Amino acid sequence: MTKKLLCITLAIVFAISSVPVANAAKTSKSTYEASDALAYAKSHWNDGKGLCAEFVSDCLKAGGVDDVYEPRVVNLFNALKDKGWGEAYKLTLTDGTSGRISMSQNSDKVKEGDPVFYYCNVCNSFEHVVLCNGADSYGYMKDYAHNNPHDGNKTTYTFRHCGTNNWTMYSIRMDEKEPLYGKETDVEAPKISTASNFCEGIQVEWNKIDGATGYRVYKRTLKGSWQYLDTVTATKYIDATAKNGETFIYTVRACKDKVFSAYYAGVEITRLARVELKTVSVSGKNAVVTWTENEAADGYYIYRKKNSESWRRYAELNKSTNTKFVDSQLENGAEYIYRVVPFKGNNAGAYSATGLELKYLAAPELISAANEKTGVAVKWKAVEGVRSYRVYRRGEGEKNWSYLDTVTGTTFTDSNVKSGKYYRYTVRSVNEKNYGGYDSDGKLVLCVATPKLLKAVDTDKKIKLIWEKVSGASGYYVYHKLTTDKNWTCIATVKDADSYEDEDIVYNKDYQYTVRAFSGKSKSSFDANGLVCKSKVELSVGEIEKFAEQFYDNFDSGKTNPIKK
Repeated sequence: MTKKLLCITLAIVFAISSVPVANAAKTSKSTYEASDALAYAKSHWNDGKGLCAEFVSDCLKAGGVDDVYEPRVVNLFNALKDKGWGEAYKLTLTDGTSGRISMSQNSDKVKEGDPVFYYCNVCNSFEHVVLCNGADSYGYMKDYAHNNPHDGNKTTYTFRHCGTNNWTMYSIRMDEKEPLYGKETDVEAPKISTASNFCEGIQVEWNKIDGATGYRVYKRTLKGSWQYLDTVTATKYIDATAKNGETFIYTVRACKDKVFSAYYAGVEITRLARVELKTVSVSGKNAVVTWTENEAADGYYIYRKKNSESWRRYAELNKSTNTKFVDSQLENGAEYIYRVVPFKGNNAGAYSATGLELKYLAAPELISAANEKTGVAVKWKAVEGVRSYRVYRRGEGEKNWSYLDTVTGTTFTDSNVKSGKYYRYTVRSVNEKNYGGYDSDGKLVLCVATPKLLKAVDTDKKIKLIWEKVSGASGYYVYHKLTTDKNWTCIATVKDADSYEDEDIVYNKDYQYTVRAFSGKSKSSFDANGLVCKSKVELSVGEIEKFAEQFYDNFDSGKTNPIKK
């Protein structure tokens, strides 16, 4: 399009002088209050939020313009005309196409609370918009503005743009007199008490208005126009069309037949659909809750209910991808229910009414895992209220626990083991369908088998003990005792051997022998019965002479026979 044709087109569109543009059929839902718009402008003229058109849109919204919100100047100008909020006028400037605006000279075209638009005659486009704040002491218009911030006390001037100061200034003289249906309404406006995320959608609730025959519900996006949703007789409404992550403002008007109230300014809320709860389980001594991700959320609130207590917000996770919560504060026998609520800013999402339930059984305290003659014996302390225990084992190099057996006592012997291999054991409390806690570290033990004793024989002043070597053992402890004694005595530590000769013996005595294998600090069990062998060591001539000498000395002194002693 050529510049000349563009100018002709714009001249047709904006053929605006002192004659008002024809007013479109008004579809807005309220009347305009300039004082409310100016009050908003006074509080927000320099908060830095939004472009100039967005700032003026917010001001107009505060004044009751409920179906126009535009970020672009030209769109705001056209929308206000098209929706019938007022008439458009070309204003007279002090210097023709530049300068100031005399309020008296333009008294039939602009007043306080009206938006005033800057049209660049060089660029052929709308470039700026301000809100009229009446006249200064010289009678010239002053304004509130963003981007070129004005606090309401500055005189409106045109400014150099594209290297020139060449403007046409337009106003939209806002209509403040005509109510919706041609008459004033005395129906009280309802106030929204809550706006909440439910599973079905966003639910809005408001107070009941005496005499109202119904309520009209509206919503809009942050920058969009109001959208009529429905007319209901109840004082709450669920918007099932809201999609996850979308932010809306809701408002309600009471009605008596075709007479409508004003409306509450509205309440903002972001739709956050509920997450799908997946599992709650016991891991180690903790409860682990998992759920699906809500990508629109900033994070999740974790609610917990213990036994008959009330629900309470228990924890907060500040990332949408955090879809697992570990609860370490658990009590044996207590029943817990968990809910997960997504949130975004101050908006809480929907949640499942039932939640995930768990009855926690404390982890048994492991006492020991030790080598016994028939395998590795695991022992633990009983847990109050627990009927049975599941025993697990994790072999050397294995990452996952393997189930071994369920027992009612507090001991278990694992006979399916190999000497020289490391094993880790843990025990879990179980009651019917409830799986309780367990020690995730467990008890580690190196399996060292009990040596098998082969024979013990008397040989030339010695008793020789022979056994089978044990796989994985680095050595052996050798024990003996007289059969009449209770306690064993360790008489030797040998390495890489399968026999030992005991020289520390007395003639004609019954000796009992056993062997215990070891590897590092790990010890095997031992054969408590051992092998028995009688010593048959003969005395030498010198030993016999010495014995005889002692005998006769004792006999002469009247002492008891030393042999019997």
